Amino acid sequence: MTQQIIEMVSGDIKTLTFMATEKASPNAAATAINLATVTDIDVQIFAVDEEGLPDGAAVVSENLAGDVDLVGGGTGGLFSLALVAADSDSLVGDYWLEARIEDASN
Repeated sequence: MTQQIIEMVSGDIKTLTFMATEKASPNAAATAINLATVTDIDVQIFAVDEEGLPDGAAVVSENLAGDVDLVGGGTGGLFSLALVAADSDSLVGDYWLEARIEDASN
């Protein structure tokens, strides 16, 4: 898992772009995953508890049928989440973003 810190202001309209990668072994370099054939990508944003872990229900939840898109067809491992002002209006503090990628075998 790679930690990425993204700073936003409540009410921001922003597109967040991510790259899905994998490693053949712990010491190997990460390579992009071809997402062109995935069946879904679910992205959820959670408030965090005092230990920095997800707490409660997701405050934002999107997928490929909604505001998650493959960038360049997904062949380079890139996908994005488009946040509108209504998604970030009430967000204050630190949040955890989690993405789940599904293929035909889940």
